[in-house]
Amino acid sequence: MSKIYKVYKIENGIVIDHIPNKKALSVLSVLGLDNEHDSLITMGINLSSDKMNKKDVIKIENRDLSVEELNKIAIVAPNASVNIIKDSIIVKKFKASIPETIRGIISCLNPNCITRNEDIESIFYYDKDKNTIKCHYCERTFNQELIRL
Repeated sequence: MSKIYKVYKIENGIVIDHIPNKKALSVLSVLGLDNEHDSLITMGINLSSDKMNKKDVIKIENRDLSVEELNKIAIVAPNASVNIIKDSIIVKKFKASIPETIRGIISCLNPNCITRNEDIESIFYYDKDKNTIKCHYCERTFNQELIRL
């Protein structure tokens, strides 16, 4: 028997659905919404899902997302669904996906990488087939799961 969740519709803003279970707080953190903010946020953690077994959902009223924010969401919650809401209608819906080139968002895990020791923007290349990222500078390759923002 499935449960009915009572969460009101938002008029304008974003809905991030199909977040991997217990990752909603990480999404809020990368968006800078884990501290003071003006947005009304509704969050569901550990919800039942036919596709994912368990999932998280976040609704943020009166907020848009930048490309950089979408990239951050994709890194911490791959394949999350992002819905843009205007006048209570979904006007755009897409899956968050990690870009082929990731600039300045993540830090290299190699302690000897130049980006860890000098003021240089990090650059990584994402290999979707292998689910890995490769540092432009030290050329080390890491599994996507190890990425830290």
